[in-house]
Amino acid sequence: MHLPGAYTAPVTSAALTATVSALPDTLKRSLTWDKGTEMTDHAQLTAATDLDAFSADPHTPRQRGSNEDTTGLIRQYSPKTTNPAVHTTHRLAKAQAALNA
Repeated sequence: MHLPGAYTAPVTSAALTATVSALPDTLKRSLTWDKGTEMTDHAQLTAATDLDAFSADPHTPRQRGSNEDTTGLIRQYSPKTTNPAVHTTHRLAKAQAALNA
């Protein structure tokens, strides 16, 4: 999902709530996140979406296996040194469609 501007907890929570709410129930299981400050509003996200949100322990990528794999795939479209601000919603949607297909 596209997060314009600052990646603050309220911005992240609002964007995740909107995105998760649009998903079919069969895809709403859980969300595992790093312990970054952008997820400090995880309780509001859980209340609004009925989605369990978990924080991975530091230095344990095995707790976020699909996340690590997906990050590797996304790097084909956005190298690590790329400024996230250059990505538009349309560009992210194209990458998402390609990865999902």
